[in-house]
Amino acid sequence: MKVTTLGAALACAVTTGCASIVNGTTQEVQIRTTPPGARALILPEGETIETPGEVTLRRKLAHTIQFDLEGYCPATTYLDRVTSGWINGNILLGGLIGTAVDAANGAAYRLTPDPVDVELQTAGAPSADGRCRPIGAQ
Repeated sequence: MKVTTLGAALACAVTTGCASIVNGTTQEVQIRTTPPGARALILPEGETIETPGEVTLRRKLAHTIQFDLEGYCPATTYLDRVTSGWINGNILLGGLIGTAVDAANGAAYRLTPDPVDVELQTAGAPSADGRCRPIGAQ
């Protein structure tokens, strides 16, 4: 029985990447605005939250966040995916298979910035082309 357990543990270690074990494939990201109460549309998921809030996102993708709040200019920001340091654990354990698993399922990445902080600009009179112009903008 011990041989079977040892074999299963070894198989798991070489077929799962270090980042998959430590990071997982999703990340909870805090999204905040000044002022609070904005609607945040997260793409490509299509999920909407009110700020401040927290959302669970897939690490495998970069994300776009669009903000809307009555009386303020719309804003857009981005969550980029960057390589997580945990991918380096595959050098010691996991090897090429672990690296491939981590890359394929997104665990090789982390989303940044986290938290997301956006300062919304108070809307003034629209510009000549109809775009939102913050108060004080020329």
